[in-house]
Amino acid sequence: HKTMPRTEPFRVAIRCCPNRPQAIVKLQGNQFELQRPKTTLTKKFKFASVVAPDEDTRTLHSKAGVSSTIQKSVAAGESVTILSFGAQGTGKTTTMRGEGGVVLQAAADVFKALGNQSSGHASSATLITVSCLMSAVTPPAQSHLTGRQVTHEVLLDGLLPGGETGEDYKGGLVVREHPRTGFFVEGLTELAVESEEACEAALRTALRNCSAEEARIGSGAPGAPLRLHTLCTIRVKRRSAEGDETSAQVQVVDLAGWVRDKPAPKAPGGRGT
Repeated sequence: HKTMPRTEPFRVAIRCCPNRPQAIVKLQGNQFELQRPKTTLTKKFKFASVVAPDEDTRTLHSKAGVSSTIQKSVAAGESVTILSFGAQGTGKTTTMRGEGGVVLQAAADVFKALGNQSSGHASSATLITVSCLMSAVTPPAQSHLTGRQVTHEVLLDGLLPGGETGEDYKGGLVVREHPRTGFFVEGLTELAVESEEACEAALRTALRNCSAEEARIGSGAPGAPLRLHTLCTIRVKRRSAEGDETSAQVQVVDLAGWVRDKPAPKAPGGRGT
């Protein structure tokens, strides 16, 4: 396998949600300024790109270079990861998994990079597979060994529906390590696709299953998760006429939003507990 040089290790783009009363945002090019509420203190932050609150997801693809990065990476045989991170309720899932979001756009970008947009089919020397992994964080449970409240992460196959009670997910998937190829998820479905339409259909199935599992959050149903992370992967393997092989994968990660813990109440006449 050929290893392609990386010219850019990572790029950070910021997408601003509509202004809220507790924050003032001033945008200027790829820089934004925050002002602390009820003060005159401000701080400026500069990133590779900044997407304004009134700009849609399609603008993100071009302005943040998402589409061009995917196409260049696949054409060069490199792997690329697009990851969303931020506070809860700021639009990460809509950006990544919504209609016209990064996951569905990735299918079009992969086939455009392969030069098959007109025919819509991959060549016989190309193998394209789709997979989707969900990481469900379970609610805290009492540990009989330590006596503490602990949570667990259960790995679920996004291409296989879990049913209303999640019984199909019982046990979850397991991460293994291969001595040559590295870490992999044992038993995870990888669906081979031959066209952009088939790739998009597989991703839509995965997104529906992710949404169905996400809808169970806080329902109190057996096995219902507390939080849910998702990872959609499009893998491209190619063999040239000379027998050279290249492998690239596009990973789209939607991390569950973080929630800032409330400060512990102060004890009477003393510090917080």
